[in-house]
Amino acid sequence: MYFPLVLPAPDQLTVDSVDTTSAAVSWSQPPGLDQTQHHYQISYHCPGTEPHITTTSSHSNTLSDLQGGTQYSVTVCTVLENGKKSQLVSTTLTTILPAPDQLTVDSVDTTSAAVSWSQPPGLDQTQHHYQISYHCPGTEPHITTTSSHSITLSDLQCGTQYSVTVCTVLENGKQSKLVSTTLTTIHFQWWKRPSRVAAVCVLLAVIIGLWDSYIERDRLQNSLNTRTTERDQLQNSLNTRTTERDTLMKSLNTTTMERDQLQKETDRLNWKIN
Repeated sequence: MYFPLVLPAPDQLTVDSVDTTSAAVSWSQPPGLDQTQHHYQISYHCPGTEPHITTTSSHSNTLSDLQGGTQYSVTVCTVLENGKKSQLVSTTLTTILPAPDQLTVDSVDTTSAAVSWSQPPGLDQTQHHYQISYHCPGTEPHITTTSSHSITLSDLQCGTQYSVTVCTVLENGKQSKLVSTTLTTIHFQWWKRPSRVAAVCVLLAVIIGLWDSYIERDRLQNSLNTRTTERDQLQNSLNTRTTERDTLMKSLNTTTMERDQLQKETDRLNWKIN
């Protein structure tokens, strides 16, 4: 089998695509190896870590399990069956810094709101934190940072819509793309203030007292009307009995007069006979 004196290195090493945790690289077959069995050795690492080495017989490879937002050095060389290696060709790539995932509004009150998110993939071994910005229309953004996956936004205006953005930030200041959401605080609820509640309770007590007074007044008025009606009915009954008595008295007087007349007539007849 023919082995070239100078083993050519891969040609045109190119970074084809980069994601948060992976990257694709490719190269062209070096000249003069059409009749020679060979493969390629790929090595990649980020600063402070041991190289990850893999091999392939194709002209491309996908590098996986990368850390997000991290620079990697990549080398490729040609390897013959006897183990002979060509010179290295190298390039660098930087994975995309992933943005926070699933930004969610957990709760909203009159002057505060709680938001949370999930840690983006590929940052398990990378120091990072999150930058949160929120504002309502016509105001300057309020910016804060946290290393946790949730935060409470305070000192908000009641009944107001807010725009909220969150991004991942590395120690070197590099930032991911923003993820955003909106929330609207609750309108002011006066009944939640103790002083207002006390005032309302007093007002309700006064209203209930007045209402009870009106009910008692109406009850007494109805009782008075009933007693007045009964009095009028009794008076009418008395008037009727008085009228009947007067009628009977007249009838008695008439009968008495008629009796007296008859007695006189009887006496007169008796005198004539005697």
